[in-house]
Amino acid sequence: MDRLRDRMARELRVRGMAERTVSAYVDDVRLLVERTGMHPARLTEEGIKAYLDDLLEVRQVAPSTFAQHVAAMRFFFTYVVQREFPILREARPRRRLVLPDVLSVSEVQTVLHALRLPQVFTLCAALYGCGLRRSEGLGLEVDCIDRDRGLLHIRDSKGGSDRFVPVPPRLQEILDAHLQREVIGSGPLFLSRIIPGRVVSDANVGKALRAAAREVGITKTVTPHGLRHAYATHLLERGVSLLLIQKFLGHRSLQTTTIYTHLTAGSMGRVHEALGLMTAAL
Repeated sequence: MDRLRDRMARELRVRGMAERTVSAYVDDVRLLVERTGMHPARLTEEGIKAYLDDLLEVRQVAPSTFAQHVAAMRFFFTYVVQREFPILREARPRRRLVLPDVLSVSEVQTVLHALRLPQVFTLCAALYGCGLRRSEGLGLEVDCIDRDRGLLHIRDSKGGSDRFVPVPPRLQEILDAHLQREVIGSGPLFLSRIIPGRVVSDANVGKALRAAAREVGITKTVTPHGLRHAYATHLLERGVSLLLIQKFLGHRSLQTTTIYTHLTAGSMGRVHEALGLMTAAL
């Protein structure tokens, strides 16, 4: 199976897939083999249907997780072992629109101030102040900060694209303090203090946020991605255009961004003003 994993990783990379996708797809196929106890060459259509049913009914994975498993299996059987399973073209998760819990500005400030580690506080302040995905925040490096233009350069984000997002003045102060405290001149902003050369564990960031929320008595679900939701919602509430928010979030489709509300008018000046108000008390 190790040889098949290597072949799958190679096939994914030569097709331009991001390393995160390579890792996720290979891991999904590894789980398929482990949970079915069968070599891929011996799996049948019925066996795959049973496995997919187990994901939905027993493990109750999220629709996006189910779709990723299907995509990984479809790629593996098509390009690695050249086997055809019609169910992998037809399988669809039951989709349900789940609106996330959105923290208010004051709740974000309260939770972030309850974070005990300055490094985690800085990371979470960046997730909220710039609307970043957790992986984008963890991937930041010193040269991503453009002080002259007040921008943050997000590289190789979801879909392999780059983008620039505005940095509010208070967040710039927090980042500068972080650089001085951690004595960082170049390279990653958020290096682990436990494992040399590695960035902070994304799981630990989530744990720290949940612990902080419990400490201050906030019962809403608080996650790193929830800070990104709060960023978009708070900008929209202050009149920033949904089109600009789509650009800052790195969404390919405006439809993805419309989960927050209807299209409104705005300008870059109002973006900086809103961000300044949102983060002034951090």
